[in-house]
Amino acid sequence: MVEIVILNIAQHLSILLEFNTEYIEWIGEQAKKHHKINLEPILGSSHSYAARILDELETFQPPGGVFYLLQEGGSIVGMGALRKLYPGVGEVKRMYIKPDYQGKGYGKLLLNQLLKKSKELGYTSLRLDSGPFMKAAQHLYRSAGFVEIERYPEAESPDIEGMPWSFMEKKL
Repeated sequence: MVEIVILNIAQHLSILLEFNTEYIEWIGEQAKKHHKINLEPILGSSHSYAARILDELETFQPPGGVFYLLQEGGSIVGMGALRKLYPGVGEVKRMYIKPDYQGKGYGKLLLNQLLKKSKELGYTSLRLDSGPFMKAAQHLYRSAGFVEIERYPEAESPDIEGMPWSFMEKKL
């Protein structure tokens, strides 16, 4: 059975670092595979890049955000977070389901929880960015009502020629 749990920093810190490292490594692998681009010179090592999220954890905490972990049978199999960009506008971050668990509806479950929480936090719109190789995620976002927008200033994704990221927004 899958369960959505709110990140407990003291309890989940090492898991969070490990899971974010895996996520960044996956992004790097996909960039090489689909676009022949090595992200390490741009982003640094996956471990150092993932460690930076630890400095940003407060942005994913109440009152403006939340960080969820998806747990199945005691193992963390996914994550997704929400943070405040500015009044009324939130951003979906770190949506990731481990490859072995993709296709089971876990991404939809997590996204629906983030949408519900964003309304509770008073957001009127939600933004996100998605890599060009994240086709299933982009399909999920579109099916949830997200539409393509121009790159927004707070977007974290690298601006790399030959690897166009998608930027999306949903009015709530």
